Amino acid sequence: MLKVMTSAEVIARYGDPKPFICDDGHIAAGWELSILDSFLLPKPLPLAWGGRATRISCHKLVKSELESVFKKLSAIPVVWETINDYGGCYSFRRNSSNKAQLSRHSWAIAIDLDVKDAVSGRETHPLAIQAFYDVGWLWGGWFSTPDPMHFEKAIPF
Repeated sequence: MLKVMTSAEVIARYGDPKPFICDDGHIAAGWELSILDSFLLPKPLPLAWGGRATRISCHKLVKSELESVFKKLSAIPVVWETINDYGGCYSFRRNSSNKAQLSRHSWAIAIDLDVKDAVSGRETHPLAIQAFYDVGWLWGGWFSTPDPMHFEKAIPF
């Protein structure tokens, strides 16, 4: 079984952004340089805001997990074709549900897929949800306030 990490657990595992937060609330480039890595997608995905994604930037400690999920999903055409857009992984910002906390996207340990479908109520393919779960990620559709476009790194309990 997996559980959502507390903020303290996220900071302990993936780093503390506080020293990189500027007076105006923005993050210094040093934060991104210290945590991010990227990988090529096996096939391009449409971006939620237009264009196409060919690469994903994520936390260096979850790169291999995400890369393996996307390789697995791309090998199953019926699943890959249901991923209608990619909404991003890294974005330094506050949590939309709790402004007192940073979003898990601030550590690049969360990813949004099927943004437009989630808004319209269409759910993510069950095999995609399972592929993420198998590498230790929770689907936001299971959260107490469902967020069906969202996946985030979790820990066992």
